[in-house]
Amino acid sequence: LFVEEYDMSLGKGLISVSMLTSGGFERPKPVLETPYHLSYPHVFEYEGTIWMIPESLQSRTVDLYRATSFPGGWVHEATLLQDIEASDATICRHGGLWWMFAATRSWLGSNWDTLSVFWASELTGPWQPHAGNPILVDHRCARPAGEFFRRDGALWRPAQDCSDGYGSGLAFCRIDTLDLQSVRQSVQSTVRLRDGKVQRGPHSMNRAGGIEVIDLYGAPL
Repeated sequence: LFVEEYDMSLGKGLISVSMLTSGGFERPKPVLETPYHLSYPHVFEYEGTIWMIPESLQSRTVDLYRATSFPGGWVHEATLLQDIEASDATICRHGGLWWMFAATRSWLGSNWDTLSVFWASELTGPWQPHAGNPILVDHRCARPAGEFFRRDGALWRPAQDCSDGYGSGLAFCRIDTLDLQSVRQSVQSTVRLRDGKVQRGPHSMNRAGGIEVIDLYGAPL
């Protein structure tokens, strides 16, 4: 399980991994650190190689890393986007192209509510902005919240519902159209949790190898 581990002494996040054993998750161990804050490790496999795109908003880049010794060894493979504030970049392959969904921010805007899409013929690029960017401005279902998945023949994605604050819920969005002309999604369900006056919202969802992981945003249990 790859996670953001926040180092209070350094004031930034780094990427760590926790191994799942019969006794539960082990203590996280750092696997990727840069001079700037990292979060949202988007890990995926393609053509026998494991890749990772961590959020690196502070560097104004979207970077691709390749595993050399999984899970602890990573090398920088390519910078996919430059001079952009992009949060939680998540990619998938669809219709013969690579697609990247990311929450973007410009000037005094918010990256809670703005969704932009980019595309490429090859994983390493070059990546191009979709002609319709920003695709969506809606704090209920814009910011990515985990891996794409397929269900009933359709492509789906989890998105953060920030309508009641950051990390207040998850929206499950069916991708109805995804091509170079247009991108359309429809929210099919939304999940929120409440515990008295302390809000712990489902913040992201991922699944692999028959295991599904949902993390909660809020005060520790």
